[in-house]
Amino acid sequence: MLKNKITILFSVLVFLFSVSSVFADGDTEDTKTQKDASKKAYFYKDAGNGNYFKPVVDIIAGIQHLMLDNPSIVTGKSTNEDRTVTLAMGRFGFQGREFGYLNYKFTMERNLGKTGSSIWDGNIMMSIRELYLQYDKNNIEITGGVFVDDASLDYFSEHMANFLLTDQYTRDPLVFSGLNRAQGIGIKYNVLDMAKIGVTFSSGNPLNTSASYAMRGNVTTYSSLYNAVIRGLDNANDITTYTNLTMVTPSIIVKSPKIANSFMEVKFAYQIYQINSDLLKKEDANLDGTNMRISVCLNLLDGMIKPFFNYNFRKHEQILGSDINLKDDTKYRSNVTSMGLDFNMKGVGGIGANYAIVFQDTGPHQRDDYLNIGATYWIEKDQLSVNARFTSLVTKSEGKKDDGNSDDTNIYAAVRLKI
Repeated sequence: MLKNKITILFSVLVFLFSVSSVFADGDTEDTKTQKDASKKAYFYKDAGNGNYFKPVVDIIAGIQHLMLDNPSIVTGKSTNEDRTVTLAMGRFGFQGREFGYLNYKFTMERNLGKTGSSIWDGNIMMSIRELYLQYDKNNIEITGGVFVDDASLDYFSEHMANFLLTDQYTRDPLVFSGLNRAQGIGIKYNVLDMAKIGVTFSSGNPLNTSASYAMRGNVTTYSSLYNAVIRGLDNANDITTYTNLTMVTPSIIVKSPKIANSFMEVKFAYQIYQINSDLLKKEDANLDGTNMRISVCLNLLDGMIKPFFNYNFRKHEQILGSDINLKDDTKYRSNVTSMGLDFNMKGVGGIGANYAIVFQDTGPHQRDDYLNIGATYWIEKDQLSVNARFTSLVTKSEGKKDDGNSDDTNIYAAVRLKI
C-alpha cells in the first residue's frame, strides 16, 4: 500500500514538472513585456487618490487521488477502493475603490464539490464568497456585507491552499477553530500601523456565518446547529425562519516592528454567541457560548521562513435531550491546535506543512488529526502556479481502536491562474 502511494505521488510530481516546463519554455522580450503588462490587470487606476477598478479571476484545474482506510468494526479490514477525481473550480468578480475612501468587492465561486461539481444545467454549485462595502479612511475601517473577519482566520501554510481552502482537509480545521465568513458588520481601528482593534457583529439564521459549522453538540432538536438547518431544508422544513444565531467578536491584531526583514504578528479574538433554537417559543432555552482564539506567526527574512501556531477553546450550553425548554448541565467543549512551517523562495515557490488537531467532547471524546504537506512552483510570479499536496486525516473515538471512522489519505495536484 505504501509503495503504491509513493508511486502515485512521484507520478504527480513528474506531471507538474512537465506542465511547468511547457509553460516556462520559450520566453522572448515581447512575451515578457506582455506578461508584465497583464500583471497589472486594472481596468483603471488613479494614483492620485487610490481609486481603481479591477477584475478578480481565480481558475483552478486539478486532480485528486483518494485512498480511504475504513476498517470494519468486525474484521478490522478496510473494504474501500481508491478513487481518482478530476476537479475544477473558480472564483470571479471585481473589486475597487471610489471617492478616495470606499472599497468594494464582489466574488462568486464555482464550488469544488466533495468529489467534483456537476456540469449539468440547473445543478451547478455556486456561492457568494465576498460582497461588501468598506469605508476606509483616517485609520478607521467600517465594513458591511459578506466578508471574512481576519482576526478569526488561523495562520496556515500557503502551500496547502491549491484549492482555496475549500476541501475538507484544509477547511474543517479552520471552521472548527472559528473562521467567521459572515453577513455582518465590522469596525476596526488602526493604531500606528502596529495594532488593529475591532469588533464584528452578525445575526440571522445559522447559515449566515461559517462559524455555525463548529457549534456542535445537542443545541437543537436536530442536534448540531449546522446539521439542523441542512436537514431541515432537505426535508422542506424551513428551520432557518425560526432558528437564530447572534455573534459579537471583539478582536485585536498586533504587528511588531520590522527588524532584519523579520516581524511577528499576533491575533486574538473572543467570539461571544447565543443560539435561539425556536423563535416561535419565548419559553425555549437560549444557549450561550464563547470561543477564545489566539494565533501567532513569525515572518522571518522577508517571508522566506514562516512558522505559525494557533489555538482556540470553545464551550457552549446544550439543551436537555430533545426538550428545547431545558438546559443540560453538561456543556459542549472543543478545541483546535494547529501549527506549521513554510519555506519560500520569492518569485519561485516553496514548500510547507500544516498539522491540526481537532478535539471534541461529545460524550465520547473525538479527535481528528489533519496533516497537509504542499509544494508550489510559480510559473509566472503571483499569477500562474502548479502545486502538489499530500493530505492525511486520522479520526479516533475514545476507547475504540477500530471505530469504523474512515482514515483518509489524498494526493492533490493543481494548476492555478490568478488575476
